[in-house]
Parts: sequence; C-alpha cells; structure tokens
Amino acid sequence: MLQEASTVNEIAAKYGISPVVISRWKSEFLERAAEIFKKGPSLGKRNWKKKMNEWLS
Repeated sequence: MLQEASTVNEIAAKYGISPVVISRWKSEFLERAAEIFKKGPSLGKRNWKKKMNEWLS
C-alpha cells in the first residue's frame, strides 16, 4: 500500500475493511514512522525502567 501497488479500495475489498479505516491507518503510520523506527528504547520501556528504579530505590 505504501508503494501504492493497489488502491485503497482494492485493499479494503480484499480484507473486508472500510477504505476510510485503511486511509486513517496509513496517515497515522506516515505521521509516526520516524518515531516507530528510531533507535533506542521505546517510551513504554523508558517509563517501565523509570518505575522500576523508583520502586527499587
């Protein structure tokens, strides 16, 4: 889909998903792609480590 080999409507029909939902997923992914693929611990992992350090202190 990111390469647009198929249209949103074709993908929606193939998987039985609304074209609006697929478009929304694509938009959200493109907005957050840099965050998803950046190196280093995720926000969840950083928060978990912070909490563990607080509990162990």
